[in-house]
Amino acid sequence: MDIKLKIIIMKLIKLKFIMLILFMYSCGTKPGFTSRKDIIEYRKQYAFSDCFRKALDKKTRKKIDKIDMSEGMLFDIGNLDINITKKIDSLVKIAIDNIKPSQIIDNGNRKPIIARCLDFSNSKEVKKIIKKNIRTNLKW
Repeated sequence: MDIKLKIIIMKLIKLKFIMLILFMYSCGTKPGFTSRKDIIEYRKQYAFSDCFRKALDKKTRKKIDKIDMSEGMLFDIGNLDINITKKIDSLVKIAIDNIKPSQIIDNGNRKPIIARCLDFSNSKEVKKIIKKNIRTNLKW
């Protein structure tokens, strides 16, 4: 057999081998697939965002809505539906009612909105709703 032909055959074999490895790698990774853990985190972030926005006055909320699209994005990537958002919404109302102004005079009657909304989004109640909804709606 001609040496040039052997070299071409060897290069083709190497190319096929590389293509096979790349194909197997691409099958192993699932682009666009969001893990259960990620969905739980996105839903907790949605709960925080919902709490934070609703704790603000309407004027401030409108300003934020003009420049921020986080809540809609988290709704989409968290694979949320109307049932879970209603449940989160009802808990948000309770959480917001529990955010009281600071009793420290130097704080000027301000509220710890971000801190309390972070607490809320990491609460047992929110985690329970999120995990229950995932078990019933998402199949892995």
